Amino acid sequence: MLLDNGSSANFVTQSLCGKLGLSRRSVSSTVTGINSNSSHITQSCSLNIKSLHNDYSLTVDCLILPEITKALPSSFIDIQNIPLPMGISFADPSFNIPSAIDILVGAEVFWSVLCNNSIDLGKNQPKLYETKLGWLVSGHVARLKTPSSSPVCHFISEDSNPDLTRFWELDTVAAKHSLSPEERACEQSFLTNTVRSENGSFVVSMPLKDDPSVLGESFQMAKCRFLS
Repeated sequence: MLLDNGSSANFVTQSLCGKLGLSRRSVSSTVTGINSNSSHITQSCSLNIKSLHNDYSLTVDCLILPEITKALPSSFIDIQNIPLPMGISFADPSFNIPSAIDILVGAEVFWSVLCNNSIDLGKNQPKLYETKLGWLVSGHVARLKTPSSSPVCHFISEDSNPDLTRFWELDTVAAKHSLSPEERACEQSFLTNTVRSENGSFVVSMPLKDDPSVLGESFQMAKCRFLS
């Protein structure tokens, strides 16, 4: 999981959403990132995040993406050269090993989990920040530069009013639709009771779910109100 105070929304990958069996909702949202690159999102879900070290948990609404970002950190970090204090619990115990990012939580969650305590490890060293999920490591880290390493920037803005050209995606009828019992009854009623007259017009019956008797004796009352 990645905490990103530059994001205005939360995200989860399609693969993790499928593994957890989360219920999905239809949405229409455009997400804009670095260099104004944008992605259109049509699904969202809710998931529960829990700390590894205490009882803290929270439920967040996430937009669903095929991929959030590349593995982070971009290369292995040798923590032997970092004077990490003993006895503290990291939110991610393997923060120095490149790992897939399946969840990104934005600024709203970031500031709600951040605590007051921090530890400065010195010049050219990262800083430690206490959160309700455990301690975070952030800042300068000395590591070997390799040709494959590249900087990563995360800045995400959500637009809840995407271009009108995107609306066709929501209006598209699914190739397969499972009819509900009520829909099947309507279809059967149409096939059974609808006929064509000699002049070509359709003759249909009044579609009722129950027997007309359940309406009661309301004719006289309706007639009196009409006349008055």
